[in-house]
Amino acid sequence: AVATNVQTKLRETVSVKDFGAVGDGVTDDTAAIQAAINSGSPYSTSTTSGLQIYFPHGKYKISTALDLSNCHGVGLIGAGPYATEIFTTSTTEVIKGIGTSSTSLMSVSVRDMTIRGGGLSNTGAHGINFQWVNSGLIENVLFFGCRNAVNLYHQWQTVLFNLRIIGTGADQNYTGVWMGESDLTYVDNAVQATNVFVQNTTGYGFRLINAQGSKFLNCEAAGGMIYGWYIGDPTTGTVKCQWIHIANCLGDTTVSA
Repeated sequence: AVATNVQTKLRETVSVKDFGAVGDGVTDDTAAIQAAINSGSPYSTSTTSGLQIYFPHGKYKISTALDLSNCHGVGLIGAGPYATEIFTTSTTEVIKGIGTSSTSLMSVSVRDMTIRGGGLSNTGAHGINFQWVNSGLIENVLFFGCRNAVNLYHQWQTVLFNLRIIGTGADQNYTGVWMGESDLTYVDNAVQATNVFVQNTTGYGFRLINAQGSKFLNCEAAGGMIYGWYIGDPTTGTVKCQWIHIANCLGDTTVSA
């Protein structure tokens, strides 16, 4: 055991309500939440010692994307998918984290909440948009009303665990997990997905344009979508969709598995 004290323990986690977020489903909490996220950023890009940002029970309205870019090691943690919800009134992402080819965004995470996007017909209205992320984590999250619930480009050992991408009507998603193009300069998109359940999207369950060395275990695409699993066929990029490991997964759709 490592000795600590109350003050040090309290500093490990920051509540968005400490920065003025209300979580009543009416107040625009964007600025307050972003201030909490920024407060948890590490002192430099050479460390991943960002803080964990806690969202107590509530429904948090935002009008622009919550931005984890440059927030290495910062995690967003709710009280559970049926207790904490972040929803947007915009047509952009709900949460984004964007690194670069020279400086990956390290160890960001989103856990234990519901994310409700800006509608599947809006091409940028993704639930979580991670690009150039190393060792990211998305865990125990419920998605509604997103273009791509999880939108991934250039990942390295990012983990998806216990995700549910469901909904009908205005809550319907277009794609569950979208993994985008890569090229020979950056052989990446290594993702480990376990227990990811996608149902009734209007487009795709899993759209794997490039998934270098990714692993899918106990994942399911079911319902009336166009494709449960669609692998390959890049529109840009030159890396083949290869070295994918798929075990105990299901494609069960009314149109094409």
